[in-house]
Amino acid sequence: MIVRNSIRQMLRTPVKTFVFLLLIVCSGALLTIGANLWLRSNQNLKEYEASFFTIGTVEQKPDSISQDMEWDAARKDYEIYQSAQYAYVYPVSVLQFEGAEYIRKPEKRSHYASYAPEYQLVCSDNANFMVIIAEFSPVEDCIPDESVQVHVTKILNGDQNLEGNYIWFCDHTNDNPLPLFKDKTYIAELAWIGEIHGGHIENVMRTMEYAPNPLGTSQYTENGEIMEDILKEPLAYYEVVPGFYQSEEGRRYLNYSDGLSLPSKTFPVTGTGATMLLMPFYQGDAYICEGNDISQEEYETGEKVCLVSRTFAQNNALSIGDMVHTALYYTNAKDTASRNYGIDGTQGFGFNFLNADGEVPAVFEESTYKIVGIYDTVSAEISRSYQMAGDEMIVPMNSIQNRDSCNILAYGPMKGSTTSFQIPNGSIDKFMEEWEKQGITDLDITFYDRGYRELKSGIDQMKSMSILLCSIGLSISIFLLLLFNHLFIAKQKKRIAIERCMGVSKGSCRMSLMTGMLLILLAGSFWGCTLGAVFADRISQKDFYQTAYDMTYSNVNVLDVKNEVDEKNDIAASFLVFGMCALFLTVTGTGMMMYNTNRILQMEPMTLLSASNDKE
Repeated sequence: MIVRNSIRQMLRTPVKTFVFLLLIVCSGALLTIGANLWLRSNQNLKEYEASFFTIGTVEQKPDSISQDMEWDAARKDYEIYQSAQYAYVYPVSVLQFEGAEYIRKPEKRSHYASYAPEYQLVCSDNANFMVIIAEFSPVEDCIPDESVQVHVTKILNGDQNLEGNYIWFCDHTNDNPLPLFKDKTYIAELAWIGEIHGGHIENVMRTMEYAPNPLGTSQYTENGEIMEDILKEPLAYYEVVPGFYQSEEGRRYLNYSDGLSLPSKTFPVTGTGATMLLMPFYQGDAYICEGNDISQEEYETGEKVCLVSRTFAQNNALSIGDMVHTALYYTNAKDTASRNYGIDGTQGFGFNFLNADGEVPAVFEESTYKIVGIYDTVSAEISRSYQMAGDEMIVPMNSIQNRDSCNILAYGPMKGSTTSFQIPNGSIDKFMEEWEKQGITDLDITFYDRGYRELKSGIDQMKSMSILLCSIGLSISIFLLLLFNHLFIAKQKKRIAIERCMGVSKGSCRMSLMTGMLLILLAGSFWGCTLGAVFADRISQKDFYQTAYDMTYSNVNVLDVKNEVDEKNDIAASFLVFGMCALFLTVTGTGMMMYNTNRILQMEPMTLLSASNDKE
């Protein structure tokens, strides 16, 4: 009876009641949408933190560019080429400065050559047939400033089919070559470089010529200082006389002949502190296809574990858990392994396989590594410096005891492909602010964050919008509850006075005042929060990221990352927000009604009538 009277009383002012219901629905919807978006934004940001990595690469800028000249015998002129000059090579330790926050500290990676005659490698056995070590005699006395014909009398290393045949020879890069005599024998390292040229080739079928290469040495100290060659200025070719191979020059050719066979029996080993610091893995051009990645603990402790390429594993019938033997004999502290060992088996080296003593470097460290993961690569149009090498093995840097200290045949400054580090997501600006205080302008630092900054900016904008919606919904809700408490309760003093005079108890009066408004409040809160939850769900992740996230900054598909999240968590979160917002409106509204009702009921009926008459 009391409930019906309360509802009947509300229906006497249908416009006011409907407006109250409609506005409660709207405020509840705004409050729920804002809270839902705020909660989802925070959840998404936490989820993406685990999928995004911010790494920096470092490259030293040259101090100057030098113009060097090299003679071109075909053009009879000097060819000018430029090369970068560095007055000082910065150590990676300069990146350890106060204020720098690293997840993974800066590393300048070297790669190491492992002699592996027991393994089948992608490079073919004839990989070096374009280079030969040969004894030869000229067909006639000549000066090899153009293509001249010589008779190959002996092949020390290279294409044995050339022995006994005639080839074209030219000291191509020497503007004043030494003369050759018909009755003498010479030795040289010969490289197949281009077409024959000069006056000797009339009526001769076009073919390729060989040019000699002086057998200099290439060895550096740990500090990057070039070690002096004991031959000072080696010649491009030498006359073979009795006892020649007992001389320093002859011994060097024998040594290099042995060394020339090493590349086809060598695979590169790269040491690092984290797989993700290698750009092919970071960019997704390389990925773990079997097993698992090397763990951070294994990296830090220097465990004898490794990642090998799928091709290497297949060619040698290796699988997860098998052991790989390494025999490291030289260090390259200049380039990535892919610069010397192509993934297709091609090879190219900017140095000779001889140390400062003119000898082939000896193995300086042998180990056995357990395969924990096998990786594969995808085709990509990227610089060779940023590719994986053929048969390249990845190991923890700390597992190599003699890293960067033995048989360093190539050395260079920090490059983007060899030097990197990881910092917390979103800390690029802070890092650069601290870095600029160091006053070092010769190092270029490039950051890759897979679009994290753009993503976070979009999420922050959504969070700002959600806070605004929450604020508006909260403000409107409180204002409405105050207003309609005044209209439906505070202005009902005369009604309460009459009911009290008729003997109705305080409890019944309380029910009479509050029931109708409470039902309207419950209905409005339920439908408003329900509409808000549904609308928030309709704001799809795809629509959100089309406006907040530019995919040109990353090769990571954020939608795929989101699809990996358990959808039940989103549903649970939506129900939680719906319940909290509906509960807030109901409890707050009920609290206001209870306060106003109790305050009125504490007054005597005659006082209520008097107050009501005064207002009228």
